[in-house]
Amino acid sequence: MDYKIKKTDKEDSTVEIEVNVSYDEVKSRLEKSKKALIKNVEVDGFRKGNVPEDIALKQIGSDKIEKHAAEMVIDELFPHILQKEDLRIIGYPSISVEKLNQKEGLIFKAFFAIYPEVALPDYKKIAKDIKIENVEVTKDDLEKTYQSILQMHNQSQHNHKEGEKCDHKDKTEIDDEVAKSIGFKDKKDLESKIQDDIKKHKEWEAKAKNREAILEAILKETNFEVPALLWEAEKEKMIAQMKDDLISQGMKWDDYLKQIGKDEVQFRDSLTEEAKKRAKIEVILKEIAKKEELKADAKELEKQLQSAIQVYKDADQENLKLYLENILINESVLKFLEK
Repeated sequence: MDYKIKKTDKEDSTVEIEVNVSYDEVKSRLEKSKKALIKNVEVDGFRKGNVPEDIALKQIGSDKIEKHAAEMVIDELFPHILQKEDLRIIGYPSISVEKLNQKEGLIFKAFFAIYPEVALPDYKKIAKDIKIENVEVTKDDLEKTYQSILQMHNQSQHNHKEGEKCDHKDKTEIDDEVAKSIGFKDKKDLESKIQDDIKKHKEWEAKAKNREAILEAILKETNFEVPALLWEAEKEKMIAQMKDDLISQGMKWDDYLKQIGKDEVQFRDSLTEEAKKRAKIEVILKEIAKKEELKADAKELEKQLQSAIQVYKDADQENLKLYLENILINESVLKFLEK
């Protein structure tokens, strides 16, 4: 595909490219574009995909067909440009069609962040020097859990209808009766499962703490500027997660902002430093993955993708796959550093 390109380096590791493609490239895809759009036309009295062409075309309009054909050209051309120009982009580009006519052809602009030049420290040595703490289940850990179980058990025994006599005596220690009331075989079974659960939880906490310490140490020895597009995207992720958490707690976003005494702009500004830190760690993980040739396990990726599709039915599958692949690659890097 013939095209002309003008590349401009911007601040914060961002790049803008302006691409000019002959209108013949758009014209050659008009028929394919028309067929693709007709399939999605809905008109009363006809099933979707079975609307007569003349009726469907009136609803779609020639401008929309031409625009869709231009988008097809961009979709085909953009990955080729990235490969030819050796551009490692971060996230998703912002693409806009500037001109589209038979005389000037298709002119579009793409604005995106690229991975900054990162001089990694000796991350293997840094990771090796950070030791994971030993985990043990203490008597205090067990006692706190037992007391919590006893409190719930005793409370449940006092839940009676109004007027009913309550002659239950509070339990002061775990016994077979208490264990059976919450689904265990006996006291020994409960104590065994509790000890195992506490140990697993403490191991998980120790692992998370170890990973955080490794990344913090590598970050401390790595000096580079992260593109604003990347840390702004991190902000959006953080806010989206917070909103989901608030919804699960039955709280509204606006009420939360009032509670903390900040408006939307002030709250976003307060996340900047943490967002920059997360963005830098993301870049570091990608650089290590590239250097060590670490990839996502294909079978695990497919397994997680199929599960995610069932939950997020309206999501774009390609974007979902890229998102999951990124998580799995990061996990591979963290496992590598732990070892």
